[in-house]
Amino acid sequence: MTYTIIGAGKARRLAREIAAIMLREARRSEEPVVWMTGNAMMPPLRNFPQAERVWQCDNGAHSADEFAGPAIWQVLVDELEHQLILADVFMSAPDYDNALYVVDTSRWFYREDPYGEEISDDWHPAGALGKEETA
Repeated sequence: MTYTIIGAGKARRLAREIAAIMLREARRSEEPVVWMTGNAMMPPLRNFPQAERVWQCDNGAHSADEFAGPAIWQVLVDELEHQLILADVFMSAPDYDNALYVVDTSRWFYREDPYGEEISDDWHPAGALGKEETA
């Protein structure tokens, strides 16, 4: 496999591709939490081929691009986070695992459930916001 230099523009485009996948899955799901990656890769974004291309690119010290080495990865992550924020999609990983999940925050809100055993137990339908207080 041959890897080439990836510029900031291409890294941003690849991030938008990942964001589109995450957004589509978050919007389609009937459950609040959508697991996007397993925990085989670190960082877990590398499970996406687009991110792996950036991770493996040859942006070393001899790169003519201003974003050499790890800086190009940060461009990808920053653009991905920006796109998800614009779309009202929350991305995180649990403290005990490095798998990524997303939640469509236009449809779900977070309130910790002291009796919940799963991450999804803490996410509630947006229409239920405040029902406990008004009932």
